[in-house]
Amino acid sequence: MNNLVLIDLETTGTDPKFDKIIEIGAVKIKDLEIVDEFCSFVNPERKLVDKITEITGIEDSDLETAPKIKEVLSDLDDFLGEEPLMAHNMDFDRSFLEKKGVEATFLDSLDLACMLYPREKKHTQQYLLKNLCGTTYEAHRALEDVKSLLILYKKLLKRAGRMDGRVKREIKDNLKDENWELKSIFNGKNKGEDDYLTEKAEANKFCPKNLPQKVSGIPMAHLLSWLFYTETGNMSELSYWVRRKYEDFFRDVKIGKCKGECNFFNSNGRLF
Repeated sequence: MNNLVLIDLETTGTDPKFDKIIEIGAVKIKDLEIVDEFCSFVNPERKLVDKITEITGIEDSDLETAPKIKEVLSDLDDFLGEEPLMAHNMDFDRSFLEKKGVEATFLDSLDLACMLYPREKKHTQQYLLKNLCGTTYEAHRALEDVKSLLILYKKLLKRAGRMDGRVKREIKDNLKDENWELKSIFNGKNKGEDDYLTEKAEANKFCPKNLPQKVSGIPMAHLLSWLFYTETGNMSELSYWVRRKYEDFFRDVKIGKCKGECNFFNSNGRLF
């Protein structure tokens, strides 16, 4: 998926019921290149707490003469058009946008990162950019955040293009009935050798400790990347047996009943 809008919000806090948007940044992507950008402060009609100013560098004086949210969202709507929106940890941005009536196809690069780099210690945008892309990243200004996200998104697409073909087929098979826009990423042919898991392999550990507690949107696909990769970077030949034997487990995950199972994986438990 090479045509979309990357978006990021800065807010007065983390609760969309009470907190307000103070900055919106977005870039329009065509063929994985920036063709247009949008950035605006938003007057929250309240004073910022010191912590938010410390994190973002945004001060009350920056917002006093800024347009109010209704005006900014009108301009943003003209900018977005019909393109899908992507953010890293989109649940956060989506909660604020939907509260203000923004309707779009929402995509989360965090989903892809968890699937494609399961052995990383963290999946925050800042961590992944530093450790996968070699990019020093100063977070928490909206436009800078989305431009950095494009670097990460390109890295994720490259990884998807090089992943083991058998794993890709397994993921495609289990996603065929899922309504997930990013599943098209796994349709293409492999473009190179899949060396990521070989490089990151840890002896005698089938599953890493950092299985996500939250499986957003595509729970089956999240788990496939943990269950079907072996230490050598190939898909387990026992994948069919695992899927049949643990189909109740997969069903529980799909409806959100996965806390106990996630704790099992987080303690380095093995299925077989």
